[in-house]
Amino acid sequence: MASEKLTKHRFAQILITLLILLVAFFWRTFSYQNVDMTSCTPTPNCSVFVNEQEIIVIKDDKNPNQYIIGPRIPELEIHTNGTLIQHSDHWIIQPNSPNKPITFKIIGKRSSI
Repeated sequence: MASEKLTKHRFAQILITLLILLVAFFWRTFSYQNVDMTSCTPTPNCSVFVNEQEIIVIKDDKNPNQYIIGPRIPELEIHTNGTLIQHSDHWIIQPNSPNKPITFKIIGKRSSI
C-alpha cells in the first residue's frame, strides 16, 4: 500500500480519523476529575472525609467481619463486594463469605455544573 497513490478519499479518511482522535483526547483531558484515594483500617474505628464530610468506619464488636459506616449521607454511594444494608442513619457491610475480606468504596456524588 505504500507504493499506491494517496487518493482524495483515503486522505479524507485519514483526516477524519485524526480529527476523531483529537476530539476524544481533548474531551477526556477537559472532563477528567481527579479521584482521591484514602485507605482506612478500622481498629476499632477510623474516619475519612468525603466531600468535606466526616465518615466514620467502625469494626463491629459483636461481629468482627462486619463494618458500620456512618453517618448515612444521601449524597454518598457505597460499592462493596459484601452485602450492604442501609439504615436510616448508617450503613452495615457484611461479608458474602467468611473467608473473603470486605472491600468497599465510598463515592461522593457531585452535582454537575
